[in-house]
Amino acid sequence: MAIEVSNAGFPGDTTLELLKKFQRDVAAREPDLVVLLIGSNDMLYPGHMLTIGEYCKNLNTLLDRTAVIGADVILMTAPHFITALLLENYPQTIEHALSPETRLVLLNDAIKAIAAERQLELVDLYELIAPVDMSPESMILNPANSDRRDGMHFTAAGNRAVALAVYEKIRKYFSEKRRIICWGDSLTYGVYMPGKGTADPAALTYPGILCKLLNS
Repeated sequence: MAIEVSNAGFPGDTTLELLKKFQRDVAAREPDLVVLLIGSNDMLYPGHMLTIGEYCKNLNTLLDRTAVIGADVILMTAPHFITALLLENYPQTIEHALSPETRLVLLNDAIKAIAAERQLELVDLYELIAPVDMSPESMILNPANSDRRDGMHFTAAGNRAVALAVYEKIRKYFSEKRRIICWGDSLTYGVYMPGKGTADPAALTYPGILCKLLNS
């Protein structure tokens, strides 16, 4: 029986947008497993930034709603970014009282704490996605590995690393699951990748690569 994987990532989304779209993007699809990567925009995207307290409240509400529909959850921490390119693209983010790096650490500490408290499986992308720099080998898009001064989003190799890590979690803990939703922001959506916004097995998004792995 084929395993169904859906891509419910959307660029720019924060936990607030996910709360508004929960019924349409998650509940209506009746998943038995949700893979959730959200928080980078909550902490870094000018005009959308929340406090850590607000983020944690929203994330816990999302997890409560997911539990009500009977779906298990794999949480992921946020990957690092290339600071110079982040500030080049979003200079207003520096106006925050805390540095972007400090906000990222606080975000990931909160995600880890919530995962531990709720006994959820966790994929630590902050540790997994490396290198994150200006080299051609970077798993985050930069001018040396693409035509983009990006600094935030995964390369195809980065998406494959995420998919493999999630695949291993599913194989070990959730092998009986047959309807999986990958939920989040542009990192899940797969901006700039072939098949962006989909989980088509031919796509180079992490949900697409995951779908191919699970159904091989």
